[in-house]
Amino acid sequence: MLKELRQKLKWLDPFTYVDLFIVDKVKGQSKTMQNAVFIFSMALVSILFYLFAIKGPIVSPLPAIIFIVFTALVYLILKEEYVEWGIYLATAFIFALIVFSASGLILGTDSPMVIVVSGSMEPVYHRGDVVFLQGAAPEELIGKEVTVNYPLQGVSLDKLGQVIKSNGETTAIKFNDGPLLELDESGDIVVYYSRSINVPIIHRVVAKIYAKDGIYLLTKGDNNPKLDQEDAISPTLVDASEITGRSVFDIPAIGYVKLIIFDDLAMLIFGCPNQLECPFP
Repeated sequence: MLKELRQKLKWLDPFTYVDLFIVDKVKGQSKTMQNAVFIFSMALVSILFYLFAIKGPIVSPLPAIIFIVFTALVYLILKEEYVEWGIYLATAFIFALIVFSASGLILGTDSPMVIVVSGSMEPVYHRGDVVFLQGAAPEELIGKEVTVNYPLQGVSLDKLGQVIKSNGETTAIKFNDGPLLELDESGDIVVYYSRSINVPIIHRVVAKIYAKDGIYLLTKGDNNPKLDQEDAISPTLVDASEITGRSVFDIPAIGYVKLIIFDDLAMLIFGCPNQLECPFP
């Protein structure tokens, strides 16, 4: 009974079909053709990784070096099985891309997941957690609401009001036209792209401001003493229409391997291009 169940379940495994329709056919070809398939597979892995894992400009040659070394190791260590493993790696990336795209369609965003790269949202999220995002219209975002009767595009925090601090931490905003807004952790956790430091930021909405030209956000990491708008993270208010998505759930720690290999090692060797996201003192 158990053996029959395993036989049936194997047809749910996509790699069963990879074995049947790709691996078996390739192994029947000449050695030259097998080597060509292996090189093509590893090149495909490299391209897909650059496009969907690193995102943005490559600031060091380390990722390319790692892939060259990895390809050589697969070839030398696996010996007779190197072709199969090259195919498995390439198809695994393709399956991951399909899952990523399907998740984006279901969750209503082009970027359905993000890896947390710093401790700014602890204890909610830790470095290496993978957070899944849901698309949300500006009106749907949750945060303490304030209305002002002037436009806010490109406006910095000092033009908006006065920051009130307690023990070095920002606790409230006194708006120029009257309202006092005390900060708390009741707002949505959202992702937006910081143009000043060129990385996606996952922080909490602490104020949702209705202005004459749209909806704008003040954001802050739960573990940060200051608002993003007090620092280089986001020198101006965040336009709510540019939010990538809001968090819906997370899987702890599974993105940490990517951070170690492709972020931490590069920054340890070549230095941190952005001190705000540097994991080293």
